[in-house]
Amino acid sequence: MEKTKQRLLRVLDIIKRTDEQHPITANEIVAELERYGIEAERKAVLRDIEALVDYGYQIVTHSDNKLGWYMIERDFEDWELKVLCDAVAGAQFLTKTDSKRLIGKLCNLSGENGKKLLQSVTPIESVNKNPTVSTKIYIDTILRAIKSKKQVNFQYVYTDPNMKKVLKHDGKHYKVNPYSLYWNNDRYYLVGNYSGYDNLSHYRLDRIRNLSVSEEDILSADELLGANSSLLIAEHVKNAFYNYSGEKICLTLRFNGYMADDLIDHFGQDIKITKSGDMYEMTVFTEESNGLYYWLLQYGEEVTVVSPERVRTEIIRRIDNIRKNYSEI
Repeated sequence: MEKTKQRLLRVLDIIKRTDEQHPITANEIVAELERYGIEAERKAVLRDIEALVDYGYQIVTHSDNKLGWYMIERDFEDWELKVLCDAVAGAQFLTKTDSKRLIGKLCNLSGENGKKLLQSVTPIESVNKNPTVSTKIYIDTILRAIKSKKQVNFQYVYTDPNMKKVLKHDGKHYKVNPYSLYWNNDRYYLVGNYSGYDNLSHYRLDRIRNLSVSEEDILSADELLGANSSLLIAEHVKNAFYNYSGEKICLTLRFNGYMADDLIDHFGQDIKITKSGDMYEMTVFTEESNGLYYWLLQYGEEVTVVSPERVRTEIIRRIDNIRKNYSEI
C-alpha cells in the first residue's frame, strides 16, 4: 500500500509538469517512475490517472490520443506566477541566490511551456540587490512569535553623524507585542505594540538587531484595539505616512486639479473631491506625524492645508526653518 501511495504522488508530480504542448504517455510516465526507483506497469499508471481525475484534478487526453495526457488547470495561472516572480526578483533584501531559488519553485507550479516562459521573462541579474540576511530570518522568527502568541525582544539601530550603525537608547531592549508584517517601498515592517503603551508602532526589520521570541504571552490586538482589530491595523498602516504613527485627524487639502491622481493614489478612490473656485478640495482621515509633514512639503505650492489650523501652523514653521537654513549658507 505504501508503494502505491508513493507511485500516485509521483504520477501527480510528473503530470503537473505537462501542458497541451507537452503531454505525456503512460509508457513515458512508467519510464519517469523508474528514475525514482519505482516500478510500475502501464495499467497501474492508468488507474492512478483515473484516481487523480476522480479526486478533481483537471487531467485530459490530448486531441491526438497517442500523445497522452496533460493538466489543463492549476492552482496559479501564468500571469499570477509572473506577478509573484517579479516581487521575488525585485525584493532587495533577498540575495540573487535566494531569488533564483524561490523563482524556480514558483515556475515549477506551471507547465513546461509556462516554466520556460516565466524564467525567460523574469531577469534577476538586472536588479540591484541590497541583501540583508537578517531580514528573511526575522520574518520567520516574527511569524513564529505571532503563531505562538508570544512577545518579541530586540534592539534597534540608527546611523549616527559618523555614518556608523549604533544601537538606539544605549542598547535598550524593545519588548513588543507583534501583530502584523507588511512590505512597503522594498522594506519589511513589523507592526506591533510597545509593551506598556496603548498605541501601535512600526519597526523596520533591517534595523532590528538580536531579535528573539520571549516567553511572555502577547497582549492580543483585540485587547489593545477592541473588536475588528485586523481592520484597524490595516487602516493604521494605510494612514501612516512613511510609516510614522500619530494622532488621527481630519485633514482638508486644497489643490490644483492635475494633482488629483497623486492624491487618489495615496488615499484611494473613496474620497470626496469638491470644486473651490479654480482649485479643488478634499477631506480625509489620516494620522498627524513627521511622515505627514514630509509628504505635504514635497508638494510645495501645489497642495495647501486648509485645516486643522495646527497643521497649517506647523507647516509654516517648517517652511520658515527651511528658508532660514538656506539663507544661512
